[in-house]
Amino acid sequence: MGRRVRIFHISDLHARSTNGPQAERAAREAPSRRRVLGKEWEDNLAELRADGTAVDLVVFTGDLGDWGHGTDYTMGVEFLRRTCAVLGVPIERLFVVPGNHDIARKTEEERWKALREKMAQGGLRASDWMAGGSPPPGFEDDWRDAVLHRQESFWHAVTVDLGRGELAPWQNRHKRLGYQVRVPLDGLDTTLWIIGLDTSWLAGDESDTGKLWLTEHQIELVTADYEGVGLPGFRLALMHHRFADLADGDRAPRLMADRVDLLLHGHQHEPMVEPWTSPDHALLVLAAGCLYEGDEQHRYPNACQMLDVELSDDTGRPGRVSVRFRGWADRNGLFWGDDWLLYKSARGGRLELERLAHGWQVRGEAPRVPPWMPASSEVFVGRGAELRKLDEAMRAGAGARVAVVAVQGMAGVGKSFLVEQFCAKNRVRFGTICRWVLDPANPPTAAHGLLEIARQAGFDVDRIPPKELATVLNEREILVHIDNVDGREAATLVGELLGSLPQRPAIVTGRYMALGTTPGSGWQRVEVESLDADTSVALLRKELGGDAPSEAQMRGLASELGGLPLAIHLAAGYLRSGYTAEDFLGEFRSRLLALPPVDPVDPTSKGRSRGIVAVAFEISRSLFLAEATKRGKDWDAALSALGWAPLVGFGRSLGAAIVDVPADEIGPFLQAATALSLVRRVEAKERPDGAWSVHPLVAEFLRTKHARGPIDERITFWVAKHADGNPESRSERWAVLSRESSAVHWWLAEADDESLTKVLPRCWEYGSSHGPVRPWLDAARRASKRLHPARAKVAWAWAQLASQVGELSEVLQAAEIVRQEGDGERDRALAAGLGADILVARGELDEGLRIRREEALPVYERLGDVRSKAVTMGQIADILVAQGNWTRACASSAKRRCRSTSAWAMCGPRP
Repeated sequence: MGRRVRIFHISDLHARSTNGPQAERAAREAPSRRRVLGKEWEDNLAELRADGTAVDLVVFTGDLGDWGHGTDYTMGVEFLRRTCAVLGVPIERLFVVPGNHDIARKTEEERWKALREKMAQGGLRASDWMAGGSPPPGFEDDWRDAVLHRQESFWHAVTVDLGRGELAPWQNRHKRLGYQVRVPLDGLDTTLWIIGLDTSWLAGDESDTGKLWLTEHQIELVTADYEGVGLPGFRLALMHHRFADLADGDRAPRLMADRVDLLLHGHQHEPMVEPWTSPDHALLVLAAGCLYEGDEQHRYPNACQMLDVELSDDTGRPGRVSVRFRGWADRNGLFWGDDWLLYKSARGGRLELERLAHGWQVRGEAPRVPPWMPASSEVFVGRGAELRKLDEAMRAGAGARVAVVAVQGMAGVGKSFLVEQFCAKNRVRFGTICRWVLDPANPPTAAHGLLEIARQAGFDVDRIPPKELATVLNEREILVHIDNVDGREAATLVGELLGSLPQRPAIVTGRYMALGTTPGSGWQRVEVESLDADTSVALLRKELGGDAPSEAQMRGLASELGGLPLAIHLAAGYLRSGYTAEDFLGEFRSRLLALPPVDPVDPTSKGRSRGIVAVAFEISRSLFLAEATKRGKDWDAALSALGWAPLVGFGRSLGAAIVDVPADEIGPFLQAATALSLVRRVEAKERPDGAWSVHPLVAEFLRTKHARGPIDERITFWVAKHADGNPESRSERWAVLSRESSAVHWWLAEADDESLTKVLPRCWEYGSSHGPVRPWLDAARRASKRLHPARAKVAWAWAQLASQVGELSEVLQAAEIVRQEGDGERDRALAAGLGADILVARGELDEGLRIRREEALPVYERLGDVRSKAVTMGQIADILVAQGNWTRACASSAKRRCRSTSAWAMCGPRP
């Protein structure tokens, strides 16, 4: 994707003047309008600019005035100028279209009625007439300009008072309706067009719906060049009404779909996202909501929105759109803030949309973990007997227990590869396949495994209590595959996990040979051994194709490698890179004594085979370092650092941090490592942005070359940097972090207390808003349970995360830690208040009231914290209301200068 264009979208101001026809009403509402659009509005704009990203455009989609009277527009012009100034947008990048409230309804009323009655009969000829053609039969030519005269005050405000003469319809191709403006932006390689459409010219009463016309000629003329060709680059269109309000609303989107990329409109007082899709085209339509609703005033959820449009490098068309919804809050305070409640998908008031082949689709801020998609391999040979055993075992089961199969064997024998080919062949049979890859050195918990499997199965784990995960998974058609069960500890947790999923088939792969051996356990076992000589040669021939050496050389190589598939695969990589079989075997013999023929039942073959893998890895490492030397790079420590990379995979940014190389060097580094099979490129369908993973055996080998401590510090610093809640460049940092969600969850489970204390106090907001919350909550809980100097700060993060998923008892525990160990009395007072919230929610009003009065309020009074004091007194008043103590509640409310909704209701007439 290329440059982003940031657009501030507002609509429906409904301005009226104290010296106009609505003078009395304007005077009555002035305090309320000032409350919404005065200082609080400027604070809102400042917060929108806080991330440091410049705003490119301000667009206003109609109803600048209220009655279309000349006096309406003084306020509107001042408001738009002030908004542009605060946002740092020059007035030349302000674009406005008229709304139905910009029509002077009493002007030329008779001609307007006559034209609107005839318009439906005029069809395409009426559209042509509006663009300058001859009037259709029954039309009078003077109707056209008489009706447009009703917008005179609006266009005077736009072209003269605001100085936006280029927006005048008479300066554009249609001459009466709409405009087309090309906008130059610094750093924008493509062309940006603003297309202004007039949907309001025929408005005039309270029954406009279905009687308004865009007209075909307006659409065609302002969305194309003088040759009739669609405009290049990014085409942004503005209009006031919805398609549903227009008489030609069915045809209009079809005419626009290949000429407009993004359409913004007003009129609809609730914000809305409405993708319009046909089999051939996709048009994204957004409504801003109402800036100031004239009847409800400051009690209405007035709205605005900031859009970040990411353009394609190739076409200049939008590929992604991020919408930040802002709304006016009237419940517990009068202010502008992010609208969390507009859409379930808009966490934190932000919605990410992406254009795919079939249209616009929501991009989750918290990407779901995709299910495993096993892929058939062209180099899979042999293993017919093992595949038959695996198929029979999966059909067996014992009693009420469905099949659980343990595929076992020594390191590098091809257990995981075998299961992948089996699953690829039987994908339809098993439905969704959920694969959990363990770190055999540090296996997590069974609960962590249930979370990972549930995410791959498509569940939103933040909305399911942990104790219910097993129940919902047992009801879903899935196959569970758990890989790298290589020790007793890992085998124990797998037994616990699968014990909770008796109705789901499972395959477990690993080196721990004792798993499932107890008679009557219900487990089926498939042992995988090394390849025989003929199959080993067949595998080499498949890998090398026409570059394969002689039969004798391949048999000698296979014998030295003990028929171990992983070692054969790695050796093939060396041969493909230029080694001869003799060169490779020479390297092999110089590092290890010649091996006798491998006896598959010889117990010592296990250790020997692992040694073979280590030799193959060391050769690969030497070849990699030789290539690095040719490039003038010292990548020894960087390669070894990959041993401590997350086994779930990593992208470029995290990879560069782990191996400690510059960002522009990570690409060549990973390319060289991939070429020698030291890392694996994750399939694009799993990670379209590009990611790599290290096989656990390779990682185990590399770990002997590098201590873990420095790598943990690098990953911790990277997570802290990208998850920090500081608004500056937060959206970009959080987007990078979201793509690494699996790696971050792995780090949260692995990190020690010292690392977590560097991250959680600054970064819990990311976990709360992007989710899944549970991994962040588990880490915060773990770090808060142990004594350390920063425990109170971590506990505050624990409280916020627990609150997000409704774990109220944990909120109380965390708040108590902050109360006891917080750095200052204000922190302790805030924690006390948080605990009081939970107690009140549970109905323990007396204790909640006591905490507010005796622990929180005195602190704010001593500190002179007027705002917190006022909020606390309002909360005290709310508790008193709930207790029925009206007199004391009114007294508490009167002592503070701002009123909460409940206090106002309490002090008014009693029911």
